[in-house]
Amino acid sequence: MRRIIQVAALPLLALAALAAGGAGPAAAAAAAHASAAASCAGTIQIDSFAFSQPVVTAGQFASATLTATNCTAQPLNATVTAYGRFFGPSGNTLPAGCPVVDPIALPTDFAAGGQYTNNFGTSTFASCTAASYEEIVSFSVGGTTVATATATVAIQSGAAACHVVYTTQSQWQGGFVAAISITNTTTAPVSGWTLTFTFGGDQHIGYVWGASGSQTGETVTLTSTPSNSSIAGGATLSGIGFTGTWHAGDVPPTAFSLNGVACS
Repeated sequence: MRRIIQVAALPLLALAALAAGGAGPAAAAAAAHASAAASCAGTIQIDSFAFSQPVVTAGQFASATLTATNCTAQPLNATVTAYGRFFGPSGNTLPAGCPVVDPIALPTDFAAGGQYTNNFGTSTFASCTAASYEEIVSFSVGGTTVATATATVAIQSGAAACHVVYTTQSQWQGGFVAAISITNTTTAPVSGWTLTFTFGGDQHIGYVWGASGSQTGETVTLTSTPSNSSIAGGATLSGIGFTGTWHAGDVPPTAFSLNGVACS
């Protein structure tokens, strides 16, 4: 099984502008290059490349942010290439259940003194037995590699990564109100979450709070909001719930998955 590395965003080019009155485009470009060059080395400098969190649970998406600067006074046509490798506990590559992450090459235009920002990553897959994931990026100009960097994230087992409590708070003929709490049973924080479950009856969700909700058939998907997207290690998130309707039966769900990993 092979998997193309996922790119979470399109390249973003930024050129600083000079705000002083009467400064034209040429002066702005010169000032931007002077500012970048003051702390720049080489043709392209990779300023930072790191995963958003040091540890993820198997099944979560691991995302690393890359920023780089054109250190020259000229526009550059460059190529950024990224690929990844899974490592087992003993350092072996491609452990059981883990895919090959093929390289992807993106053409990139740098303005003089301009900057580049992008997110690269891949799913860590619940069935993958890797202990870590390493992502490598490089910039090349005219076929010559001018900068490279590596970012690594640890992967912990997805077993019992979460615990979900579903409570029917009230029920009447044809309707109900339910509340949900999610406990992160690992030591690593969860940054951004999606909870899925399947109703045992013919329920349909209505108004949802504490999450964004959707339903396909009997399967419900709840997604974090900006205010509750993070669940610290060992912490419990509550305040999630919804109203719903039913006809034949209101049978509570018993199986839940958080970011693709089964919960207890």
